[in-house]
Amino acid sequence: MRYDVKTEAGELTFASMAELRRLYEQGFVSPDDLVRAEGSAAWVRAGQIASLRGALPRSTIESRMVAILSLAIAFSVVVGAASFGYKKLALVGLVAIAAILPFAAYRRRR
Repeated sequence: MRYDVKTEAGELTFASMAELRRLYEQGFVSPDDLVRAEGSAAWVRAGQIASLRGALPRSTIESRMVAILSLAIAFSVVVGAASFGYKKLALVGLVAIAAILPFAAYRRRR
C-alpha cells in the first residue's frame, strides 16, 4: 500500500509502511507531518499512526543521549570533587562513570 506524506518541503510518496517507518526513524519524516494511506481521504499526523508510534526519530534518540551524557559528566565531576583527596581513585572513577553510565542508561530505556 502506498502512503502520501505532506512535509514542509512538499509532498512525498512511499511505496510501503516499512519505507515510511525507515525514513521516519532517520528524521526525514517528522511526527507532525501529515500522512494519508492510498485510497483514504483523511490525513493523519505521522506521530499518531500506530505503526510509527513505537519508532523514535533519530533526533529524539540523539537528544536523549546528549542529556544522559551531560548528566553523567556532571555526576562524575561531583564524584571527582568529593573524592579529590584520592586523586588516582578519583580519576579512575571519573573515566569509568563518564564512559559507562550513558550507555547503560541508554540501553535500559530502549
